[in-house]
Amino acid sequence: MIMANNNDKSNETVILILGCERVVAKRDKLSKYSLYFSSLFSENFSDHRQNEYQINYNISPITLKNFVNWTEQAETNENKKQGVYPVEPCLKKFMNINDENPLELLELSVVYMCEKLINDLTSIIILHWLYSDKIIDIWILAQELNLEKLKDISFAACLERFEELPFSSLAQLPLERLIELVDNVNGNCSKTWLRFIANEGIRNYTSTPDHDPSHHIYRRLFQIVNTLTTCPMEKKNNPKHISCIAAYKITDVGKKIPCVYMWNDGFKELIDLTDIVNLMDDGKDVVGRQIIGRGFSIYVVGGEQGFGSGRFVKTIWRYCLLSKTWFSVSELPRARRHMVVQFIKNKLYVIGGVGQHRVKLSTVDVLDIYTGVWSKAAEIPEMFTDVPASCVAHGKIFYYKTNLYIYEPSKNCWNTLICNGVTLHSLLWQDDKSCSNNNFIHGVVIKDTRDLLISFPYKVDEENEFIFLYTPIVEKSRNLQLVSIQTIFNGTNLIEFSYDTIKKQVSIEIRSCDNSSDYPVTGYHKFTKNNLHEIGFQNRIGCFNIIDPTTLYKKSFFSDWERISV
Repeated sequence: MIMANNNDKSNETVILILGCERVVAKRDKLSKYSLYFSSLFSENFSDHRQNEYQINYNISPITLKNFVNWTEQAETNENKKQGVYPVEPCLKKFMNINDENPLELLELSVVYMCEKLINDLTSIIILHWLYSDKIIDIWILAQELNLEKLKDISFAACLERFEELPFSSLAQLPLERLIELVDNVNGNCSKTWLRFIANEGIRNYTSTPDHDPSHHIYRRLFQIVNTLTTCPMEKKNNPKHISCIAAYKITDVGKKIPCVYMWNDGFKELIDLTDIVNLMDDGKDVVGRQIIGRGFSIYVVGGEQGFGSGRFVKTIWRYCLLSKTWFSVSELPRARRHMVVQFIKNKLYVIGGVGQHRVKLSTVDVLDIYTGVWSKAAEIPEMFTDVPASCVAHGKIFYYKTNLYIYEPSKNCWNTLICNGVTLHSLLWQDDKSCSNNNFIHGVVIKDTRDLLISFPYKVDEENEFIFLYTPIVEKSRNLQLVSIQTIFNGTNLIEFSYDTIKKQVSIEIRSCDNSSDYPVTGYHKFTKNNLHEIGFQNRIGCFNIIDPTTLYKKSFFSDWERISV
């Protein structure tokens, strides 16, 4: 940047000159939000009182004007809650992908060292710009600008939507970038597609005049291409999941705060909802709120500020485990509490529950988290006021009330499986990837007494059948103070959470499900948590798996593939 002499101008404003454009800006605003301009205007520079500055960066005039407008309109009262980033009014135009592109402004914010603008634009890009045809460009840009939060989140988006990424963009990536994607344990695609992309990367590399066949990345890609799948059921990578349960903790002043605890070789708090409680709950205890995990994120959905108050929380919030930031996702089309909440791929299903005036709801609202668009699904066959047992299996939603109901998205219809009055506590699904059971998907229904697993067959299609396994479990004597469990599968392990209201202990029981005819207890753990409230274990608030965020860059060693030495 070159300073131009013009001492007759007022010190209150400066003029930024870009080509033929002259943009007037307020000196104090530039200095407040930009470390670059703050330094430039300091007395350390002999020409700090100059009023015209030539901009020599290769940017468009509209980007410079957007930057100046932002400095003058940015919120100054810092009224956002910690870790929650609302969109500044002057930046809302960047929320529409058909309007202006925020990436050039993001680059300029890095050049001018504007941390607040970087955070604001990063939030907008994460919420509105991570589409399949833009993710790779954003990921590369984030690496070039050394923006760690955006780099991690865009990389995670690349892995999740790998099969949707433009083929030309993937194949032309430099080898060191391509190998990060194809050799990652969290890649969400078939291994056949991984081999194909790796092969195209090799072809592009070998066509360059300076290619080196001994390069370690080239050899690794070659190894991936020339592997054989030994198990046809292993079509995707297997990320490491953490099992979580939503509960309540009691603060020192007696306030009840919802939080998420995780089991990962130890039981500890992952995140509490203090920010959301302060922002959305208006000092009331919210009932019927649901918490669910997906990928590297935790979603908080619905609820009413006290039974019968008529004041509902309609904003859906997402907590990103990678950036440790809350994002406002969308507004519920209709108020709900005690609903079933499930994900099928990128679709969030909000099912039944209770609405305004305590009316039971049969409607199903579906949010595409990629586009932010809501749609409707077929209404449920049986309404409910308490959250019923539910799960997702083979791309279908199962929930149990007086019968077992199965929603098939491809047909947009509910099927009913008569259960003859059996009472069920949990409805779970184990993703069985063993080669010995190619034609079956295994699930478990746990009876309310906890002493029996019962079975229901359900025909999925011509080749596959949903089987709820039947096996007796040795009944254990339980103290009356031990409240109901929450149960979830994590791979081949069945993990049960329970809480002792007298001893203030969380009990975690792990059963091995490697053998479908036996569920031996392989682990039993107790942890004292003096500030926990048992209601989180008595009611269905949320019990789910998320991907361990520490494994974002973990390599896939293709342990289930036959390696061919090169």
